[in-house]
Amino acid sequence: MISQKASFIKKLRNKVIWFIVFVIYKIFSNFPLKINLFIGSFLGKTFFYFDRRNKYVAYKNLNLIFPEKPFVEIQKIVKEMFSNLGKNVFEFILFKRMKYLIKTIVEFEDNSFEIIKELYKKNKGVIIFSGHFGNWELLGASLGLNGLPLSVIFRENYIKEIDIFVEKMRHLVKEIVISRGKNDSIKNFLFSLKKGYLIGALIDQNIKSIKNVSVPFLDKIASTPISIVDLAIKYK
Repeated sequence: MISQKASFIKKLRNKVIWFIVFVIYKIFSNFPLKINLFIGSFLGKTFFYFDRRNKYVAYKNLNLIFPEKPFVEIQKIVKEMFSNLGKNVFEFILFKRMKYLIKTIVEFEDNSFEIIKELYKKNKGVIIFSGHFGNWELLGASLGLNGLPLSVIFRENYIKEIDIFVEKMRHLVKEIVISRGKNDSIKNFLFSLKKGYLIGALIDQNIKSIKNVSVPFLDKIASTPISIVDLAIKYK
């Protein structure tokens, strides 16, 4: 009886979250970029005061990296991090208009785009891995909308409706989504690779369900995924 009640509450909570996401999208997807960035920053900084768990992790990690910095400075960095995440969300909301906005938002450094383009022309597939820096969604969109077909490896959310929404938004910027952990994930990955696509993967999270090795990072042992490296070596 308790488990049924808990299941009902969870489903109700997920529906409410999805409803809020949908309403925000419907309202703000037509707003100017500057207004969206302002609102995103404001909501991100507001959320900073309520998200104790992630705030604690951020404090802990920043104290590890910057032991000499006072708490006030660490707190300022974390608050700006929340602000940036808020901006990311409200930029993502604009993806249906992103083909008109991308050149005003994203600039490629030096000849980085030409390097990727030359690798793509070899028709052997390209694997790009990075971390969750800046707006990683715009990173993928900037390639897809500049004529480079991109497949992104995607970790499913616990709310199915949000997964469907995110996948549709990524399709708008010419991205193909590969859901990690499904039976056909490797098949789709290899299909994209053999077709010469760019593969995008963000590997800065501890994911115990996939192949990984332990490596030293900032004087700590960090669990690091290596599946894409194995595939890069195997398929040259």
